[in-house]
Amino acid sequence: LDTGEICTVDINSNQEPAGTIERTIITPWLGSQEVRQTYDSIDVTSSMGPEAGTFQMDWSVDKAQVWQGARQILMPEPGVRRAIARNLGTSRRRQFRIQYSGIQAPFMIDELFAQATSGT
Repeated sequence: LDTGEICTVDINSNQEPAGTIERTIITPWLGSQEVRQTYDSIDVTSSMGPEAGTFQMDWSVDKAQVWQGARQILMPEPGVRRAIARNLGTSRRRQFRIQYSGIQAPFMIDELFAQATSGT
């Protein structure tokens, strides 16, 4: 750390001497550069459950330079597929980012489903 303290990475820890660890997942590009898509919904399943609290989801269309469409989302029931965002507009391709800085570790999104409709 900047303080000179030496730490080891532990996936089951949610704290470090500097505070709560924020975890981030960034998807690969979803969609095609050649054709516009309408992003109908993003669904997730997680084994963490609602007691884990909330996470934030947003997206980028410019290689993670600007993030937009931020939403705070409550974790779904364990094993239940839940739509976390609908009607996300159109673009050629996007990267979605999920961030969690809650008290539960490890952070787990078991499945993420992007439903998109191809356009012209």
